[in-house]
Amino acid sequence: MRRNTAGRGGESGLRALRTLARRNVSTVALREALRRAGLPEQEVEAEIQAAVRLGALDDRRSAAARARALVVKGGWARDAMLARLVQQGYARDVA
Repeated sequence: MRRNTAGRGGESGLRALRTLARRNVSTVALREALRRAGLPEQEVEAEIQAAVRLGALDDRRSAAARARALVVKGGWARDAMLARLVQQGYARDVA
């Protein structure tokens, strides 16, 4: 298994991409996950920037996918869905 070398002269974004491969998350949620993983702030920002640059992190796209899932699978009403997306770190204008 390859070790994450982001911020150590290697390719940035590897940890962020692994997280995003499992689940679409907001930029806020990804930033929190990377911080919980113990990455220094500079590496967290490098991971976020790399994920955005590669097109893997897109709040509009992931909010739309999450909203569809909430409505289709959970039968959520619009107001409840909006509140949930904001709670998950999406900006109100994106959600």
